[in-house]
Amino acid sequence: MKALIIGFGKMGMLHAATLNYLGAFEEVIICDSSPFVREGLKNFNPGRKVYDDYRKALAGEPISLAVIAAPNHLHFPIFSDLMEKGIHTFVEKPFVTRLEEARAAGDLALKPRAKNAKTMIGYCLRFCPTYLVAKKMLEERILGTVFRFEARMYSSDVEASQTGWRFDKSEQGSGVLLDLGSHIVDLVRFLFGMPTRVAGNTESWYSKDVTDFFHAQFFYPEFTGTVEASWSMPNVRKPTPEISVIGENGTLRTTNDEVGVFLKSARGSQPSGFKKMDITELVRPVPFDLAGPYYTEQWVEFVEAVQKGTSYRNGIQESIRDHELLDLIRKSKGMPLEVAKETR
Repeated sequence: MKALIIGFGKMGMLHAATLNYLGAFEEVIICDSSPFVREGLKNFNPGRKVYDDYRKALAGEPISLAVIAAPNHLHFPIFSDLMEKGIHTFVEKPFVTRLEEARAAGDLALKPRAKNAKTMIGYCLRFCPTYLVAKKMLEERILGTVFRFEARMYSSDVEASQTGWRFDKSEQGSGVLLDLGSHIVDLVRFLFGMPTRVAGNTESWYSKDVTDFFHAQFFYPEFTGTVEASWSMPNVRKPTPEISVIGENGTLRTTNDEVGVFLKSARGSQPSGFKKMDITELVRPVPFDLAGPYYTEQWVEFVEAVQKGTSYRNGIQESIRDHELLDLIRKSKGMPLEVAKETR
């Protein structure tokens, strides 16, 4: 069995290193369109097979699993080619750039040649132990009736006008909405499910054609929440998700690094008072940790699904739901829009 990494940027490097260390495939082949990247790979790792076009690799190698880590606007055509060949596929987030592409990709995955191919989307935060603990607490209803939540994700990556595919509308770039926004929207849906209505606003601070900030309201039958993201927040060292929940019995605050809960009275498995849990006491040992254990966790789960047929998270239908919400945020312009009943 051979694996193919399509796109050898930051995330492609991470996935290649993890797959190499796990040793699940006899060979991990690299594809990148940049001559500079290919030359560097040949110099530092001369035994590694490197292609300039993924289609050449598919034609010349027995590929059983592929990783799409190319620019976002290339995801759909690459995914289409992989489904045509029935290849198991891991796609970095965001899955695609538009809702129409997400639905079309879902249809492709159901065709006869692709029906046995497994697809995982790289929403790694669903594997982060802090959010898993928060989800369990919410399911136990330790806060009693939930009043509202606030979810945000910030970085300081864009503090001046920039160029490149992320900032180019002609290449279907939509700025922070697809970048950080897809992560925080997926995490909110993981914790609270699908809302019934969505209202959103987007703003461009430094970028000409794409969004640098968005703010949205998610309406549920019993509570509401706010969801926002920006890649233009000063003094934020790295992308930082944070979700805070207020309920009749207390509060719950969760980040990648910790869970803090305050309860007026004991509920479920939690005592009254304040308790903080650090990720170091929650994380399970993993065989390899390059950028965070949850990256390895997702690969262990997906490789086992591919090789043994076991269940796995973050399939293609989950990502279609995310794109439905991202599409409503983009279209809303502040007016609440209904979420289609069949997707709730």
